[in-house]
Amino acid sequence: MDINARLEKLERENRRMKKIGIVAIVFTSVLFISGQAKTNEVVEANEFRVMDASGKIRAKLFSINGPQLQFYDEAGTPLVTLSGASVGPTMLSMFGSGGNLLINVDDLRGPSVTVRDQEGYAGVLGRSELVVTKTGRKEQTPAASLVLFDKDKKVLWSAP
Repeated sequence: MDINARLEKLERENRRMKKIGIVAIVFTSVLFISGQAKTNEVVEANEFRVMDASGKIRAKLFSINGPQLQFYDEAGTPLVTLSGASVGPTMLSMFGSGGNLLINVDDLRGPSVTVRDQEGYAGVLGRSELVVTKTGRKEQTPAASLVLFDKDKKVLWSAP
């Protein structure tokens, strides 16, 4: 009798373990499948930080009077701060309350650096399109040129 009682007890424990195993597998599967589902959640924060393996901040995205992206060296000193800037494959644009700066290496416009104040006056070092006032003809200056424009985009001075 003692052996039969022990065998019965073992079978009950075995059935219980099988039930627990099945529940664990189903629960794990549900967690895995629900974790893979796409969500339309929005993540909001005051600051995002990129840390290196040693826990030092290497980059931050934050907002103080507008969005800013800041990169840091190994010592934690800010190296570059992008604020009011736009970067593309062939251009870099920075702007602020005083005006803007555009560096362009586009194939169509050619290499140029444009500095424009808030009133519209501009200076272009490099290729620029201008209209010759005497003939009304459009002309593209060479990369080795400097053109100064007034606020109405009329040429004030150019060389060569």
